Amino acid sequence: MDRARHQESYRRWALLGGLIGSGAVLVKQNLLDSLVFAAVLLVASTARGTLARADAARLGGWLLAGVMLPLSAAATWVTVWGPGLGALWEALYGFRSAAFQVVMTQSFTYPWERLQLLGLLSVGSGVVVLAGVYLGVQRRSGRRAEPLSIAVSAMLVFGLLSVGLGASYWGHYLIELIPALGLAAGHLCLTSASTRRWAAVTVWFVALSAVTANAVASTGTLVPSRKADQAVVTWLRSAAEHTDSVVVAYGHPDLIEEAGLTPTYRYLWSLPMRTLDPKLTELTAALRDRHGPTWLVAWHNLNSWDIDEEGRLSHLVATRYRPVATICGVEVFLRVSVDRVLPQMTAACGE
Repeated sequence: MDRARHQESYRRWALLGGLIGSGAVLVKQNLLDSLVFAAVLLVASTARGTLARADAARLGGWLLAGVMLPLSAAATWVTVWGPGLGALWEALYGFRSAAFQVVMTQSFTYPWERLQLLGLLSVGSGVVVLAGVYLGVQRRSGRRAEPLSIAVSAMLVFGLLSVGLGASYWGHYLIELIPALGLAAGHLCLTSASTRRWAAVTVWFVALSAVTANAVASTGTLVPSRKADQAVVTWLRSAAEHTDSVVVAYGHPDLIEEAGLTPTYRYLWSLPMRTLDPKLTELTAALRDRHGPTWLVAWHNLNSWDIDEEGRLSHLVATRYRPVATICGVEVFLRVSVDRVLPQMTAACGE
């Protein structure tokens, strides 16, 4: 009777684990960490003899059923009401593969700056310390490692690779590691006395880092300034009419939304533009069109990433637009065929 109840409980947990793991993938395509953990735990438990193959097969089936339910619902929705499975796959994985090639082959200046910051955040937050201690302890266990150790280690390694292979190196990528690090910290506390001492030091370091980070963040000193964004948005709101349109070179879709203007170019983020419009064919066509954007905001140099080496975009901007303002170092252009009442510039940037 007890065995039957336990098996029923395990099946429910396997089903729930599959549902949650699949849901994570639908939120962000690389969040496979929990499914990696579950799969490795099943395989390792079977290999170590702590779980019968028949039981492992049944649990794996329930896990797979949990995974397939959200995926099937999403596939049905995107097929019936959305753009289709092919478009969904391309958006989630095909584009990311092409974008990775773009990042690796174009100028690496911005990703390198973010990678350095990501490294500092990893060390300062204790991510590197905790991950290093856990993987080091488990490596010493060698072939004696228990299934849980192997599964948590696999989850950690997958998360680290996922963060590294993202290639853009934004600080929030580290969020993916939180579940694995939580499991690692808890598991360290259940091992030998010497390991528990390491665990205590590591956990205290992470806790102190979190308290310090929150204290510093509350002062706003490390928060990137949005004065330039706010100044440009305020100026555009004052100068533009409600029917005006805009293109930002490059990225900053938040600026377009906050200014309340209409975008006339579909690639609002810089990476999709660099990947899907590498010759700027669509962008130049949008600017050349007689119903093209009223405003052009040159947030970056028009030849960023050497994307306009031949100067076609720069020449087109020079002939179709005129510079009307420079706000916090950001140049704003107005279409030559359009007149607008231009507001006075503020003396201080964003103030």
